Amino acid sequence: TSAPLITGTRAVVYVRLPGGDEPVFEGREIELGPRAGRYYVVKSGLNEGEQVVTNGAFKIDSELQILARPSMMSPEGGGTAAHIHDHGTESGRVSKEKVEKTPDRKKPSVSAEAVEALSFVYDRYFDVQMALANDDFDGAKEGFLKLAGAVGTVDMKLFEGDAHSEWMTLAERISGASKDGSAAANIAAARDAFFHTSNAINELHQSFGHTGEQEYFLTFCPMAHNNQGAHWLQTVDTVYNSFYGESMLRCGEIKEKLAPLASKGE
Repeated sequence: TSAPLITGTRAVVYVRLPGGDEPVFEGREIELGPRAGRYYVVKSGLNEGEQVVTNGAFKIDSELQILARPSMMSPEGGGTAAHIHDHGTESGRVSKEKVEKTPDRKKPSVSAEAVEALSFVYDRYFDVQMALANDDFDGAKEGFLKLAGAVGTVDMKLFEGDAHSEWMTLAERISGASKDGSAAANIAAARDAFFHTSNAINELHQSFGHTGEQEYFLTFCPMAHNNQGAHWLQTVDTVYNSFYGESMLRCGEIKEKLAPLASKGE
């Protein structure tokens, strides 16, 4: 029962492919039958004797998503095979997985002044993030409104060339999602807006980073957004789940520590 990733009417698993110097796991859609205790009957999609990941499939899938690589839950990248370093398997169980890293996204050239101007945007985003983690619907709506305003205060002239186009695109996305959040009818709608806001904020940080002394933490919950999984940024290294609040406040994991540019000598 711990093997399949189930979303809507789909059930997918990661299967170890035979041969090769290094284990390769392939994402595969299967058809499930009835549940029998700790097991599912599999109607189709697997062959007897195939080795299936029963502990860690979410980790494999989320690692692929965070690297913008295709995964079974987010297949738009094309292809579904992942090269994994196997640190020991037992009865189909992978005890530890590490997805092969891809090159970091190239950041457009931008001045320190431009990155500094984004600080106010990040701060207002973190207000929303913590409000939702605290189940504070009114605070989240107010935070979204202030976030949309913060985007408007950034001087677009600070960004030139490719950086200008990147900022204008992301600014529109952040502003649009924030306005949706400020108009949300309930906290579920606010959290849906936060999902889209966070995607844009994550891309903002990938493109431009941040300044100051504060470290940011990229956090992931595989159950968020209808079990599709979601990433967000926060300023502490303990999970504060904005998608579930108090009901599952610690659900998720810290995926990466993001240091400010100043600490890297940039």
